[in-house]
Amino acid sequence: MTKKPAALLRGCGKLLLGMEWDPVLGRAAVVHLISGASFSTFWSYAGVWAIEASGATTGQVGVMFLLSAVLSPPAAWLGGFVSDAVGRRNVLVASTGLQSLLILCLCLTGHSVAWGIALVVLAGVVWAPGRSAVNAIVAD
Repeated sequence: MTKKPAALLRGCGKLLLGMEWDPVLGRAAVVHLISGASFSTFWSYAGVWAIEASGATTGQVGVMFLLSAVLSPPAAWLGGFVSDAVGRRNVLVASTGLQSLLILCLCLTGHSVAWGIALVVLAGVVWAPGRSAVNAIVAD
């Protein structure tokens, strides 16, 4: 007898959590897992890309990471208010779409370190409201 994938996931959730797996929470967890894995992979790529493709120095890469780390929390905080007003899904879709577009634009920067760093920092800042929306979905 074969089980459907959803039934297998519920069974795994019950085994790991000791309770039934809520389908809504499951969707939020999958979105969070995929976005977290993809964006953490992006950060590894961004550092290597900045050095190899655009010719940035290690100091410039450090500044890129610092700027993103400093600017993303306020954007995430603001994203929480926006998602309260317009809905979690809207913020998540807009944030993910814009971030993807910015990442695709990296191929247009050529060897311009400044433009490349600006796009990477902006991609991090744009994703912050989406991350807040995903976290708020769990609370909802």
